[in-house]
Amino acid sequence: MRNARTVIQSLTLFVLIFCGNSPVHGQEFIKAVGQTYYLDLDTKESEFSVWRLDDLGALTALHASIKIPAIRKDPKWAPDFFILLCSGDQSAYRDVGVRLITWQGASPLTIEVVQNLADGSLVTQYRVGKTLELNEKIDIEMDWSTPGTVTIKIGASSYSLKIPSQIEHVQISSSTGELIIDPLVIGSFKHKNSLTPHTLLKSIFHGFKR
Repeated sequence: MRNARTVIQSLTLFVLIFCGNSPVHGQEFIKAVGQTYYLDLDTKESEFSVWRLDDLGALTALHASIKIPAIRKDPKWAPDFFILLCSGDQSAYRDVGVRLITWQGASPLTIEVVQNLADGSLVTQYRVGKTLELNEKIDIEMDWSTPGTVTIKIGASSYSLKIPSQIEHVQISSSTGELIIDPLVIGSFKHKNSLTPHTLLKSIFHGFKR
């Protein structure tokens, strides 16, 4: 009896350690049919280019591989690039996304996680520790499947932000430089693993009973 209790205690400790170091909910990105895009927004000094995707329907995530091949100089406008999720709500914090900007007119670019205020102005919620050099690629993922929340992953860093209403469209813009996204993929995340200490222990003890 003592040996059986020791085995159970050891198994329980192993499960708790294993699950504590494993993803509780692994996610797999599933791209939607016909929702892969290749964008090159090559924009002159002081001008503004925009690409927009409406009618997202049941789509709740995107993956973008981004690089900035060129930045230009203008006395008034800084090279500025956005990937935004827009809700259409008129309250504060209605839109959320990633901004790449350089105020010096040269690389590297600062990477920021931003939101719109009610008056249309931007607030920086997070300044990412990493910067971006010209022609350097960076992967960005956005997930808005949870109501009221957007999760943004930039490289290995993840950020969670609150939004007042449902995301309605994706908007990508470029000013005073060139933005390439190759590719931009719209889709959704699927949970591929729901491993928890409870479910793993239940499976082990069920095996003992057999």
